Parts: sequence; C-alpha cells; structure tokens
Amino acid sequence: MDTQISKCIVLQPQDAHKTFWEWLCEIAWMNQKTANLFLKYAVTMQQELEMGDLNWRSWEPYLHVPLDMWVLRLMSSEYLGLCNDQYEVDFTRDGNYMSPTYKKITYVRLQNDIAEVAKSAGKPAIMVDILWFVGNKYCGYYNIFCNICWLKDECHKYIRFDYDAQQPLMRADIEKERKQEEKKKRTAFSTLSKVLPLYLAENLDKTEDDFSCFIFTPEGEAWLRSHNITIQ
Repeated sequence: MDTQISKCIVLQPQDAHKTFWEWLCEIAWMNQKTANLFLKYAVTMQQELEMGDLNWRSWEPYLHVPLDMWVLRLMSSEYLGLCNDQYEVDFTRDGNYMSPTYKKITYVRLQNDIAEVAKSAGKPAIMVDILWFVGNKYCGYYNIFCNICWLKDECHKYIRFDYDAQQPLMRADIEKERKQEEKKKRTAFSTLSKVLPLYLAENLDKTEDDFSCFIFTPEGEAWLRSHNITIQ
C-alpha cells in the first residue's frame, strides 16, 4: 500500500484516485463496493485516521458510489425510477439486485450519470451513498418508516403505515407481504413503539424524526444496549 501511495502523491487528484481505486479493485476478494467504501472513509476521515501525507481529501469530487443491493434497489423503477430497463437487466440476477464489477461498461455509465446529477445539485457524487442508509434502515423494515422517510414523495413503493392498526394501508395494485415479512414487521413495530416514548422522555427537546435518524446509528444502538433493548 505504501508503494501505491507514493505513486499517487505525484499525480493530479483525479488520476491519483483512478490509479489507487483500480489497484484496490484488483486485490483478491475485493470488489467495487468495498474499494469505494474504503476510499470514502479515507477521504472523509483523513485526519482522524492519520492517513499520511497524501491529500486524500482532494479526491472527494471523484469518489464513486458503492453499489450494493440497497442502493441499486432504491434507484430501480419499483422505488425511485432513476434508471431505465437496461439497468434492470444488467444489475439483477434471478430478480435480485447484485453488486456489479467495476469493469462493466454499465457500471461506468451509471457512475457517470450519478456524478452528473450530483454535480447539477452542487454535491459530490458520494453523497448519493445516503441511499444505502435509507434502503437498509427504512425500507428494510417493511413500510414501518415510510411515513417519515425523506424520499417518500418520490418513491413508487411508498405505502402509508397505519400505526393504530399496526399495518400498512395497501394500494390495490400491491400484493400483501409474505407471512414471514409480516411477522418481522409486527415484531419490529411492537418494539419500536415501546422504545419511542422512552426516548422522548429522556430527550425532551427531540422529536419522532430525531428518533428515526438516531435509533439505527452506532450511538442509537449503544443507547438500546444500555436499556437492554433488542430490535430484531
């Protein structure tokens, strides 16, 4: 790794990022998701991690979004509808989204499209990685958090959740969730509905939105452990 860093020090930021990123992707058992995550943390946490003399921060405009199941699913026609039909063919197998290899032309095109859209909003492309958090922590709980999701107004999958009935208000064209998913939903909701009043009682200046942003962070998980609470 030191040899690669030495090579990159003398390169311009875009060339340095490309050189180091390709080297990472070629490491055995490495893939684009892991390589992109490593670079994300190296760039955003350079000071905290004491990453040496290389100016990692200058690479931020060139970072790629780590593409995994959650990010790809959210960009699909079923959720946000950001990509075309070819996207569904290239990034799915047996109906499931899969992490593409960095050498695929569709991977390059998708990263370029993401960078272009992010630039038009005045943001680096890596900001789109927030889709992982939304997909994993909101969508992963089967409509429980749809009501407070940041993307609900844009999401084709959005289903308003009836907290009194403890079930989603299903649209006519959406099938009922499988029994196993329903069981997980009820269990998670039951626990969270008991946790929320406790959180608000201990944090009088906080709201339900603060709770939804806090509860699945490392600090939130530590808070749950301190109260001996487990969310399945």
